[in-house]
Amino acid sequence: MSEPSPDAARGLGPLAFVWRMVPHGSVVLVFAAIVAASLTEGLGIVMLVPLLAIMADGPAPGGIVAHISDAIAAVGIPLRIGPLLLAFVALVALRAALKYAQGMQAARLELTLVDGLRDRIYRALLNADLRFAASLRLADNSSLILDHVNMLGFGFRSLVQTVSALVAFGALGLAALLLSPLLALGIGGGGLLVLAFYARLRCRARMMGKELNLAHQAVHARLGEGLGALRLIKSFGQEEASAHALTHGFRSVRETQIAFQRMAGLGQAMLHIGAASVLALVAGIALSRGVEAAVLIPLVALFARAVPLLDTLQTSWANWSHAIPAAQEAQQLIARADATAEPDDGTVVARPAHTIAVRGVTVRHDGRDAAALHDADLAVRSDETVALVGASGAGKTTLADMLGGLTRPDAGALLLDGQPVGHAERRAWRRHVAYVHQEAVLFNASVRDNLRWAEPDADDAHLERALRMAAAEFVLDLPMGMDTPVGDAGRQLSGGERQRIALARALLRNPALLILDEATSALDTGSEAAIARAIRQVRGSRAIVIIGHRGSLIKNVDRIVELSEGRIVDIRSGREDAA
Repeated sequence: MSEPSPDAARGLGPLAFVWRMVPHGSVVLVFAAIVAASLTEGLGIVMLVPLLAIMADGPAPGGIVAHISDAIAAVGIPLRIGPLLLAFVALVALRAALKYAQGMQAARLELTLVDGLRDRIYRALLNADLRFAASLRLADNSSLILDHVNMLGFGFRSLVQTVSALVAFGALGLAALLLSPLLALGIGGGGLLVLAFYARLRCRARMMGKELNLAHQAVHARLGEGLGALRLIKSFGQEEASAHALTHGFRSVRETQIAFQRMAGLGQAMLHIGAASVLALVAGIALSRGVEAAVLIPLVALFARAVPLLDTLQTSWANWSHAIPAAQEAQQLIARADATAEPDDGTVVARPAHTIAVRGVTVRHDGRDAAALHDADLAVRSDETVALVGASGAGKTTLADMLGGLTRPDAGALLLDGQPVGHAERRAWRRHVAYVHQEAVLFNASVRDNLRWAEPDADDAHLERALRMAAAEFVLDLPMGMDTPVGDAGRQLSGGERQRIALARALLRNPALLILDEATSALDTGSEAAIARAIRQVRGSRAIVIIGHRGSLIKNVDRIVELSEGRIVDIRSGREDAA
């Protein structure tokens, strides 16, 4: 068996991927409307034959014109100008209605594809293992979900237009064969030659699609980095350099887009020149052979209608080829994310009564020779507060992520009360875990909405209790109380206020394990002391793991676990350090 050509493989893979993403019933309706509209168009042009024959004093006996006239009369349409014109207008109106229905259904399909694919990619990333998700470039994911999926939606619309043009071209071809098989074959052969000319242009369109994807990714990355580093840019006086770099990125995108338009314009020009040449040749042959005007004029009309269809065909197929890299990128990302997906099968994990432990855990990150965590053994009691200390890169956060079930180890296991936590159970275990990170993540909403993000059903009494436990009572004294908007990323609040609200959100879950990852390292002394008091209030009621180097948070822990180069090198009582 022969192998499929690379061009076919590149096209069919994305086509099958898109097919799985759209409702098949709606696709069938669109294609049914396309076929019906194309047939009515062909019939409408064939209706011109008896009209022209009547104007020329009737069809010649026994010819194709007579046969068409007899067929029309057989369906009950009188062979008079008035009824024939009414039938022609009715066919045009029916075709217009079918084209409208086709266009509306195709637009819904395109939007369904775009929205569904965005949702599918985002869910795949959310459900993927954290190590895989963290290894991806944020700007690339954003560019894919926003720009490239949009490009794929446009490509799908173009694909529908391609099919529509092909079916319409086939319907016109059948009408032409009915009128004059020899002339129709001549026209068809000329059209195929013109289409063959575009093979290299389609290949170039696909390459430009890849180039445009890369250019979009680079712009998204640079824009995200710039907006996230405004303070740094201003402090170093790099405003102009940063703007110049982004402008260069936009220019690369525009140059690729202009090159694509140049290629499309060249293709259209060559198409019209080729079509005019074929028409002139065929018309000359027809006239020299004495073809009836009632046949030749509809044939010319068919050909005139076919030329824009060829134009649509090559343009829409080039647009689909342009979108193929976006489909491939989405398909590959979803496949890679799904390969690491954590199942959500309703598994329930009980709150541990005694210990949360890791045994023989090793974690390796791609691209690094040394393990981020090597053969780690640690058991944390359910009422114990433990500090993880060590230099940057020692493995503190990785160990905390293992205890919190955020990712699976390459070797070893997570255990709750001595029972191993399987791959399907890690997600259920995380429902008992809460994190407070170094940079508090708050959403552009009210304090109330930020708190309820963790527990949507929590009432005001529970929210107030969590705020007081987190030393965040200041919220209750604000003019709008818990309805106070926090601004983009919580910028309406100070760093200490953001962190205390984040702690309140974590405590609202009543977690079995609370993880504080450098939660006070960027705070002033007063804010750090307030959070330390809050932690002391909840100490003993749950397991608490504190990641840090120093500060008041680790002064009153039960044990201190020291890590170095991914290994646990010392475990000592917190009282020793306090002394």
